[in-house]
Amino acid sequence: MEEEEEEEEEEEEEEEEEEEEEEEEEEEEEEEEEEEERRRRRRRRRKEEEEEVNLKLDYHSKAKPGNYASSKFTYAMPVPVPGKPF
Repeated sequence: MEEEEEEEEEEEEEEEEEEEEEEEEEEEEEEEEEEEERRRRRRRRRKEEEEEVNLKLDYHSKAKPGNYASSKFTYAMPVPVPGKPF
């Protein structure tokens, strides 16, 4: 009788240990998934920020009439003619 009780207790302990291990594994998997999701979000944010910066750089680098700094090499400046106003 005592041996049977001891065996039952051991089996119960083993089952509890297995359940605990499974729970730990599930928690680890969830943590890994959360980390991966954070990484994806960071990558998306970085890409979006880079795209915004690139768009701004493209916009500001294009020559526009009236913007002397960007247009001085792309547009011909009017040559003043003596005796005539602009």
